[in-house]
Amino acid sequence: MSDKPFVPTPNKNVPQIGEPVADLGSLLTVTKSLKQGLESLGGYRGDMASRAVTFIDLVGLGLVPGTTFNMETGTGAGGVATVVNLDQEVAARKAGDQNLQVGLDTEEAERIAADADEATTRAAADGVLADDINTEEAARIAADGALQGEIDAEETTRAAVDVDLQNQINALATPVVTFAGLPAGVVGRDAVVTDATVNTWGAAVTVGGGALVVKVWWTGAAWTVLGRA
Repeated sequence: MSDKPFVPTPNKNVPQIGEPVADLGSLLTVTKSLKQGLESLGGYRGDMASRAVTFIDLVGLGLVPGTTFNMETGTGAGGVATVVNLDQEVAARKAGDQNLQVGLDTEEAERIAADADEATTRAAADGVLADDINTEEAARIAADGALQGEIDAEETTRAAVDVDLQNQINALATPVVTFAGLPAGVVGRDAVVTDATVNTWGAAVTVGGGALVVKVWWTGAAWTVLGRA
């Protein structure tokens, strides 16, 4: 046996138990720490050398007589009225461990169910949001289509107005034509004839086919020369 004094240290297999608070995650962490500690002390987890020494161990080592020790009074003298049944103690301890495991399993199942419910709720909310987005997108597309239709209609109207205005401008402009292309005579209307045969001021232009360019006007009776090139 070593003369070096024994210095106890924390059991590395037993995690430190945090202070529980009113929070499911915190309570779960504390419960798991308790479970790991009990399993380590019971020899179900970690190094067996770290297992707690039990009354059964003492009986097995012959340090305590197993049939004459009273667990309630802590005495072991002969003639004790109550004899401890070690098998019952072991069974009770196992039952307690099983009850603790059942409680942990139940809590874990409840947590999983709560997570599933939350996921379902979140998925439903995401679906509603997606529907709202699709509805808004459809409304925006419809509005864009209606606006584009108005723009196209206005563009068509503007083009027609532009054509009409150009026709009016063309009507006001002096036409440059051959004699054969002179428009219907309206008193005072003028034109430029590119194939006249006369270019004297006031002379009547009655035929084409010439090489003279003159400006003429309709007197009501004939096209007469107003000017020449």
